[in-house]
Amino acid sequence: MNKIKVFIEYKVIPEKRNQYIELTQKIIARYQSLQVNGFSIYEGIEQPNLFVEDFTVLNYEQFKLLKTERFEERIPIWKEVHSCIHTGVKKVNAYAFEML
Repeated sequence: MNKIKVFIEYKVIPEKRNQYIELTQKIIARYQSLQVNGFSIYEGIEQPNLFVEDFTVLNYEQFKLLKTERFEERIPIWKEVHSCIHTGVKKVNAYAFEML
C-alpha cells in the first residue's frame, strides 16, 4: 500500500477565528510529534473560515489511529480546536486517499 494523503476539513466559527489561529501552532506541534509528513493548514479563499489540514501518513492504520485520537478528543488540544468549529467534532471531516 502506498503512503496515505490525509485531508481534515472543518468550518471555524467566525467569532472564534482568532482563537483558532492561535491554536494552529499547537496543531502543528501535535502532528510533528506524531511524525506525519508535509503538514499544512489552508483557509478557503472563496469560503472564509473553511480550513483544511493536509498531510501524509505511512499507512491506513496510522490514519485510523490519528483519526480516533482526534475524534475522541484524547489529547486536550483537539477539544480546544473543536470548540472553535461549528457544531464541534461532529462537523470535522477526515478523508484518506491512496495515490493510484
